[in-house]
Amino acid sequence: MGHEFFYPDGVTIGYHGFRTNGTNFFGSIKYDNTELEETEFGFDTWHGYADGLGQAIVDGRGEVKTLSIWRKQNGTYEGPRMLCELRCSFHSQKVHAHPRFDAEGKRVLFTSDKNGYGNLYLVNVPEDFSVLPLFTP
Repeated sequence: MGHEFFYPDGVTIGYHGFRTNGTNFFGSIKYDNTELEETEFGFDTWHGYADGLGQAIVDGRGEVKTLSIWRKQNGTYEGPRMLCELRCSFHSQKVHAHPRFDAEGKRVLFTSDKNGYGNLYLVNVPEDFSVLPLFTP
């Protein structure tokens, strides 16, 4: 398990991680241990967040230098599509991206030290998912 977070409903706990075979997944469960759901996707993640509205965002790992976003359709995450360039060094916890959607799922807040210092950036998420370029390694 990687990171845990609450969905905007305040009763669902989201999380992401990867299995011993390297398969990545997003999951969620209610605070009372009901409604467990896990969805696998083929992407190597470091920090991720799902908003409970059918979107997920990750900062990738290794050579991935972008924030990548998925939208869930029929139980499967479609994408990834590149939301923006990240250019984060990951030198310390202070400059890990830790991306988060706002409560409406229309903007993403993240950290980057692209200029040498950890700063916060806010990026709009387009309503039309298809305008974002597909992720290419």
